[in-house]
Amino acid sequence: MAEEKDFYRNLIDNLYDGIYFVDRERMITYWNKGAERITGYSATQAIGHACRINKSGIKCISATNRNFHGRMGDKESQVFLASPMTVAASAIAGKIVDPREYL
Repeated sequence: MAEEKDFYRNLIDNLYDGIYFVDRERMITYWNKGAERITGYSATQAIGHACRINKSGIKCISATNRNFHGRMGDKESQVFLASPMTVAASAIAGKIVDPREYL
């Protein structure tokens, strides 16, 4: 189990696309290398801070239960709401996918 967990952690850490996770209070708990490259913020700078960094044109998939303009950053960013399984599968695939492919 630990090897599998390390495999997925390494996979997500090294995706070209930016991936970040937030807790229920919208505090950033995870920040991959793609997120560092896209935003210019290091994981050290981002983790533990409130999630308000989506820049104009950035696409984000989230498992939150609601959204409104500007809630997750710039009003010109695109936010897609999805189930937690869809968000996790999309993080692995690097694009929005049907999670049933991973079950």
